[in-house]
Amino acid sequence: MRQRIQFWISIFIILLCNGNLIATQKPNLGQVKRITDDMASRSAKIDVNHISMWVLPNGLFATDPATGHSGLEYLKDSGKYAVYTAGPWIVGVTKDTRELRAAAADYATDFQPGVILEDGAPDDPSKTQYKVYQFNKGDLIPQEAINQGCPAEIIGDQMLFCVFNDANPVNHMAVWQTMPVGLEIRLLVWAYAAPTEALANTIFMRYEMINKGSVDIDSVYIGFFFDHDIGEAIDDYVGCDPELNLGYGYNGDATDDYQDRVIYGDRPPCIGCDLLKGPMVPQNGSSARRMNGTIVTDHRNLGMTAFFKYVAAHYIWYDPSLQSAEGGVEAYNNLKGLSWNGTPMVDPVTGLTTPFVNPGDPVSGTGWLASHDRPPGDNRCLLSSGP
Repeated sequence: MRQRIQFWISIFIILLCNGNLIATQKPNLGQVKRITDDMASRSAKIDVNHISMWVLPNGLFATDPATGHSGLEYLKDSGKYAVYTAGPWIVGVTKDTRELRAAAADYATDFQPGVILEDGAPDDPSKTQYKVYQFNKGDLIPQEAINQGCPAEIIGDQMLFCVFNDANPVNHMAVWQTMPVGLEIRLLVWAYAAPTEALANTIFMRYEMINKGSVDIDSVYIGFFFDHDIGEAIDDYVGCDPELNLGYGYNGDATDDYQDRVIYGDRPPCIGCDLLKGPMVPQNGSSARRMNGTIVTDHRNLGMTAFFKYVAAHYIWYDPSLQSAEGGVEAYNNLKGLSWNGTPMVDPVTGLTTPFVNPGDPVSGTGWLASHDRPPGDNRCLLSSGP
């Protein structure tokens, strides 16, 4: 059964007035190789404004396809990086048997380039048309990209497009070892040159997710994982603002440096991911808006419904286990705003349960802050929406 879900997010940088990257204690991938040798030639950068960010046709973004290391540079051409890796997580259960299904990209990826064919099989991922297309304002969109779902007109001053899928079961040995969902994902990325300072520091991303599998997937949660390494990786924090549907990362101390190395120094940026438009769900009396502007009555667009964090080598805030089915269960709980074992999280300031980790205000120093949990470190985060 084919179902379509659309997500629209923005990634933005704020430079706080207050390269050389150490990425410490990333999960051990064993023998998994998350980036194939030809991926660099098929990837592209969105770099029309102050941010330069790699996008890969295998679900990953903000990762350098040649090195496998940090791939979101800010400021562009500065040699300073703010994100090590990022990608979508989609987890749900089969409608009839309640079997967990997941498709994810972070330190490994379940996805490969290309579409899913009518018989449900993935097309040959090595075909040359399965790449990240880069268009600048005024370019013509080739028919081969339009055939894959790319718009016929360019949005913004620069636009990227690619399509990828999780239908190859061999790839599912990389992340949580579930059966494929059968997702075909069409990703559109765009940015504006610099009409305003805010837009000059912003990238927009739109995901269209189509279930081309043979089974319905129920109780689905969709998230975006970010490993913020803002300059030096070992001195960061993360947080969220539920009212703004926003997750963000920031430097945990006044200066971004380590021993004799100085990256951003006393002007470290913070980076945010804002869920601008989530998928539609039924709700009487409400109205939702499709990407094309169509209003749908008795529905609403979901916002951010949970925010979770991960801290390197921490006994509570640890990443879901890779190459393990149990990791899929842990990730599913985190997407719901629960601890890895399914227990509710408790805000230590209010004493109330909450699906949002660290929703306090680090500027005013109020509410539950990352600094309440531990000193700055190698932090990453998960923004999610569902079911």
